[in-house]
Amino acid sequence: MNKKDYIVNFLLLIFAVISFIFLFNYFGGKNYSNKVVNIVFTTDINYKDYLKTTIRSAIDNKKNDTVYNINILCVDMPKQEIDKFKKFNGKNVNINPIAINLKSIEHVGNYKISYTVTRADLFKFFMPALFPDLDKILYIDVDTVILGDLRNLYNTDIRGKYIGVVNKCLKEHSYRYLYKKYYYTKRTRFYNCGVMLYNLDLWRKHDITAKLVEQKNKALEKKLMTQNVFNTVIPLNKTKRLSPVNNIFTQWNSPRYNNLSFFWAFPQYCFIGCDFNKLVKRGVIMHYLDDNKPWIYRDREESEYWLLYENKEDY
Repeated sequence: MNKKDYIVNFLLLIFAVISFIFLFNYFGGKNYSNKVVNIVFTTDINYKDYLKTTIRSAIDNKKNDTVYNINILCVDMPKQEIDKFKKFNGKNVNINPIAINLKSIEHVGNYKISYTVTRADLFKFFMPALFPDLDKILYIDVDTVILGDLRNLYNTDIRGKYIGVVNKCLKEHSYRYLYKKYYYTKRTRFYNCGVMLYNLDLWRKHDITAKLVEQKNKALEKKLMTQNVFNTVIPLNKTKRLSPVNNIFTQWNSPRYNNLSFFWAFPQYCFIGCDFNKLVKRGVIMHYLDDNKPWIYRDREESEYWLLYENKEDY
């Protein structure tokens, strides 16, 4: 065997190894991935019915062999209302409603803000203590529709990162501020807290809860309840950047946003572009994060996804 044959055989061997790794990850990796997804929602008496719509969408779009452990933090709710969530129990769907009250966090940012954000949102700070037996959870806001199975999102590798999150986009008219260093560094890389994949072990190790509470009490946020606090305490380089399909903002379906703004926020996903229909087609979670909630403004273009599950029979 001459030198050329050795080189050819070596290259074939390398190709075979790479092919094996790829095929294992594509076929075998999916089969051996964790099929259990630990989900957390937070609600109070005012948002309970909206949460039921979100849960219906999650159950309707999950794979048969994926197991959802759905934990619901029921803030200051009567027992009869809490028990109603148990009707969603079913095959591979386990509902765990947890009664909790705001008095337990009365030491944290005690004030009222807009009707769209409640103080129940502050429990995002305390997930490691609320779920001491778990090392990872997927938190999802109530004003969402689950469009696909959550297993791949949940199995995202977030080792060394506190949370997995989706960035926000710049509006088109915001480019006049790009010359300002503060705006460029802070706003083009600003993440949303409506969908967060928590690394609870790392939180406990570095006591992130205490840091969030300290920041909240030091600089009370007047517009948002927790988002600016998260962005201050956990900078973007300490987060895992998730694909935008895991938290599709309905605001993106607007001429205020374009492909360039999308590129600033998601350079690694620029092949998708700010095409709302493309995002929905690949989508996992849709998020109605503005004030125009679909249960109020039923004629908004994106409300059709919400209404589909709002009117669906319960399981």
